Amino acid sequence: MKILVADVWSVYNAGDRAILEGLLDGLRAQYPGASIAVCAHFPDGCSGIAGIAVVPDVLAFDEAAWRAQLAHVDGMDARLDALKRAYTGADLVVSTGGYFLNATPGNAFTGVF
Repeated sequence: MKILVADVWSVYNAGDRAILEGLLDGLRAQYPGASIAVCAHFPDGCSGIAGIAVVPDVLAFDEAAWRAQLAHVDGMDARLDALKRAYTGADLVVSTGGYFLNATPGNAFTGVF
């Protein structure tokens, strides 16, 4: 089973890190042997958590994410393709604290996939 934990902002915040670690502990207990990936806006912090793959989240609301979004529309940013593969390849996607993807009308990130 492939699990994606989405919407991780940063583990540099102690509360967000505790939420993520608790969620990972629960997922590992419920789905032993599952492949777990974390989609994080600040992926470097998550790279130290054992047993997970880290996918950079380029859908956050900042200038770098906006440039990635525009580049993807023009077919030039592989980061969004990697993110799409992480979502579509997962058997289970679980959202956690930090922030979340808003696909609302008028949102610049609507229709990414």
